[in-house]
Amino acid sequence: MKKLSVAVLATVLAAILMVPASSFAWGRPYYGRRVVVHRHHGYNGAAVAAGVLGGLATGIILDRVLFPPPVVVERDYPPPPAPRPRDPYDTGYSDGYSEGVERGRYERYDQGRRRGYQEGYEDARTGRGR
Repeated sequence: MKKLSVAVLATVLAAILMVPASSFAWGRPYYGRRVVVHRHHGYNGAAVAAGVLGGLATGIILDRVLFPPPVVVERDYPPPPAPRPRDPYDTGYSDGYSEGVERGRYERYDQGRRRGYQEGYEDARTGRGR
């Protein structure tokens, strides 16, 4: 019920703000057609600032009332288990980090070189080469 009344109030407020100011003069006496020219010099910065601040305040209030923050719901499943404790004295690599990496690079290089030699030799023997 509260949300409905707030929504109705917000709709009425928006309608009042959007209606032109001349429509509020319907009950005043009619003096006929006359042209009145007003020259305004200056800047209505205070009115613009008040309108901006009023709009921001209205938006914040309506946002908090019409769209409350979401409710956090707990998970349906238990959290994952904690990781096993690691041995602090484990070296990680048998040769040490840099030695293992360098040996692996050389082994891949040597393996590719041997395979390339074998493929080239087979292609030359069977006549598939260039």
